[in-house]
Amino acid sequence: MKWGRKRVKKGRVVFLLLFFALITTFVFHKEILSIYYPIKFQEYVETFSKEYDLDKYIVYSMIKNESDFDEKAESNRGAKGLMQIMPSTAEWIESVNKFGYSNESNLYDAKLNIRMGCWYFSNLMTEFHDREKAVAAYNAGRGNVAKWLCNDEFTRDNKLIFIPFKETDIYLKRVLFSYKMYKYIYGY
Repeated sequence: MKWGRKRVKKGRVVFLLLFFALITTFVFHKEILSIYYPIKFQEYVETFSKEYDLDKYIVYSMIKNESDFDEKAESNRGAKGLMQIMPSTAEWIESVNKFGYSNESNLYDAKLNIRMGCWYFSNLMTEFHDREKAVAAYNAGRGNVAKWLCNDEFTRDNKLIFIPFKETDIYLKRVLFSYKMYKYIYGY
């Protein structure tokens, strides 16, 4: 008899703990989610997203997925910094804008990296007139996205319906999901 009562008490304790965890999650869900979707480098993101007419939440989403806010991040392919800019892309951006980029180590500077990344993404938005296409181009390159848009196998009604690069397809989905989360947690 005692063993049965202990089991019932254990069950009630487990139930109460789960119930408390569930209630806490609903009450504090945005606070919990903000741990996974943080706002970092706010001054730079907000300044440059405004300067280049970008939604700041898409910039946060890109940084989250590019580097997880690690300003010293470096990819296997050589992209560097928060927004994972390739040195060759940085050289091209510098030739157009004169932001002060002089060598690869500059890409670890958060302010310069975010400024260059925002300008570049804005440039892609101007070319593609669409957030999804611009995000895909940020990852796969503008030339690849332009080719895909000319191929009926990959597009319908000027929308990308299939991305042949698995990495870019996953990247795009992750950025767009993060974007929804940022807007939900911090948004309008």
